[in-house]
Amino acid sequence: MVIKEKKIITFIIICILLILGVTHYELALTAFNYVWNLFLPIVVGLVLAFILNVPVSNFERLFEKLTAKNKKKPKKKTIHIISLVLTIICILLVFTLLFTLIIPEITKTVKSIVLLVQQHWPEWKAALEEQNIDTSKITDYFANLDLQSILKKVTEGASVVIGSIANATTSTISAVSSAVIGAIIAVYVLLSRDILGAQAKKVLYAYTKQKTADKICYVCNLTKDSYSKFLTGQCLEAIILGILIFIAFTIFRLPYAPLIGFVTAVCALIPYIGAFVSCGLGVFLAFLESPEKALICLIVYLAVQFIETQFIYPYVVGGSVGLSPLWTLVSVLVGGKLFGLLGMIFFIPLVAVIYTLIKQDTNKRLEEKKLKENLKLE
Repeated sequence: MVIKEKKIITFIIICILLILGVTHYELALTAFNYVWNLFLPIVVGLVLAFILNVPVSNFERLFEKLTAKNKKKPKKKTIHIISLVLTIICILLVFTLLFTLIIPEITKTVKSIVLLVQQHWPEWKAALEEQNIDTSKITDYFANLDLQSILKKVTEGASVVIGSIANATTSTISAVSSAVIGAIIAVYVLLSRDILGAQAKKVLYAYTKQKTADKICYVCNLTKDSYSKFLTGQCLEAIILGILIFIAFTIFRLPYAPLIGFVTAVCALIPYIGAFVSCGLGVFLAFLESPEKALICLIVYLAVQFIETQFIYPYVVGGSVGLSPLWTLVSVLVGGKLFGLLGMIFFIPLVAVIYTLIKQDTNKRLEEKKLKENLKLE
């Protein structure tokens, strides 16, 4: 009877809060924004810790294998610290590579594309005029095209955008300070994740039923394993594919090999759609030089993609997330529509977790109804 009264009281309180939230939505929105801004660094830190836990755990497993035969094994805390330091070093190396090699290469590519367009424009103009297409406006545009002014406008525009973002965030919590605080929180969480995990388990089992706590722990472990396998396999597969494309483009003397290799590696993080984007960009850039190179580029890209899909991807990624191609594509489309690029990447393991839970619950219900064998379901 007491439990029933508690449920009724809880239901009444929730209804009152909902009514107040609807009737005073502006005040509720202000309160929500205040709470969100207050806890934003913590949320950022937990998300960073969740993502960085993947490489840190991989380094820890590597150290455990290397020191398995040693009589005097290092302490677990020491392995945690070394793994975290190596992860941070790898991240810094990636950003250093990006700013010292990739960005200058992109700038060089943009300049060469503009010069290439200006060089081949007379041929394209003649071909268009043969089809009775007026090219006077396009000719005037290219005649007045100044590469230096374009780069200057891009720089000035970036400064304006950065300035606007800075001005917008200084009134509440600085985005930079939130990121820094979040990074510090992530480091502390990663270094003490065993203790925090044990404490969270104690609280969970103390305030909920054992069956509920077991279910929550199972879902958390499933989510962690799904994201870990997906991010590890997908990142490794992306690096391999990017290197293969760079080598193939270099061997066949196709243009912009470093740029296409980098774009391919980035786009490979998005299954299915990423391959079309990087392939389309490579063919377009090759077409600016000659249609023959564009055709060779398409053939080379498809050949490398076929080899990678048939012989490398199954061993590196395989069925790590347990999703069919259809559900993977649906995850990418829905995630991209809701949250952009990050949604495309992180929705795949999320849908895999939901898919696994629904599949297990469905099979359980069918077994209870004794229909599984009759329906011949897995």
